[in-house]
Amino acid sequence: MNIDVDPPSKQELGVMTAVAVGLAALVLLFAVLPAEYGIDPTGFGTAVGLTDDGAATTADTFNAQDAAYRTESFVIEVPSSGAWRETKLDMLAGMTFVFSWNATGLVQYDLHHDAQGSFDAGEATARAGSFSAPADGPYGWAFRSPTGDAQTIVLEITGYWVARA
Repeated sequence: MNIDVDPPSKQELGVMTAVAVGLAALVLLFAVLPAEYGIDPTGFGTAVGLTDDGAATTADTFNAQDAAYRTESFVIEVPSSGAWRETKLDMLAGMTFVFSWNATGLVQYDLHHDAQGSFDAGEATARAGSFSAPADGPYGWAFRSPTGDAQTIVLEITGYWVARA
């Protein structure tokens, strides 16, 4: 099967090229310049959110610390009575640590600040994450056994805090 297609004329090629260049200029003006370079001569990029990419600034990503970097491991014995056992760290606003804990069985947990409330709570046998103090004060975990069995928790923390509260 032969299909005869005539190539476009020079005039048609010229029109297609002009349309392509015009569209590219519009994309450059309305999207690329605002999104990539923060240049928004039409205001369109700001209107549709292209000038703010949501990326963290240097101020958001670097956090100098006045405390020594430390790594500690705590063993917390949770009684079978259902009573809560708690461990706390004194922290200054902006101090951050990375943690993981493992329990010998199911425990209820609550990462909290007495005045600010709970940041992470639930039931698990293990948990890991990071935490940054929003304000000065003691932050810590409370654990209890919902099963009536005594549990042992090993909590490992690396980062910055002032002292164990």
